[in-house]
Amino acid sequence: MSPSCRQASLVIVGQAAPRVDTDGATPGDDHVQQREELVDRLSSAVVAMLDMVTVYMGMQLGLHRALPDHGLATWRELVI
Repeated sequence: MSPSCRQASLVIVGQAAPRVDTDGATPGDDHVQQREELVDRLSSAVVAMLDMVTVYMGMQLGLHRALPDHGLATWRELVI
């Protein structure tokens, strides 16, 4: 659908067409980009924290100490 048809259809249903700056970006694009960057940073931080928790739990349970004795193994094989 071309932009002119889209704007016309928006007017028909009673909605105002979005304001577009001269560079083609809408005024909320900057906020959307900032929000997406924040979500990406938070997601990365959560994954890093979960990695650290996994390593800590493995150390506390002795799973990492058992690896040299048993070689590569799944956690279930180490627990048994």
